[in-house]
Amino acid sequence: MSRIGKKPIVIPAGAKVSFQDGLSRIEGPKGVIEREIRPEVKVEINKNQILVSVKDSSKKSRAFHGLFRSLIANDVQGVTEPYTKVLELVGVGYRAEMDGENLVLQVGFSHSVTIKPE
Repeated sequence: MSRIGKKPIVIPAGAKVSFQDGLSRIEGPKGVIEREIRPEVKVEINKNQILVSVKDSSKKSRAFHGLFRSLIANDVQGVTEPYTKVLELVGVGYRAEMDGENLVLQVGFSHSVTIKPE
């Protein structure tokens, strides 16, 4: 049994999840995502959790177990949380600072690099 597939997925407040006829529909404040669920995988909703399991113990079913748990968890996160990018500066002499809305980086060029968020 998949170690990732066994973990339940917590449904956060503000998200609506439904599974019907091999199709998952996840709605949240950031949008709607629909995904086709393979017939080898069984998905259940218990209170505020989603549980993914396999219908039989065939190799193909077990292969899809962890995959679909991860895909559904990513869908839930995608409709509830805004997109973020984490930058990590590693090394000596690198600097990053915010100048109003812009990110100013000094990362070894002869000039500073300014990034405007979109």
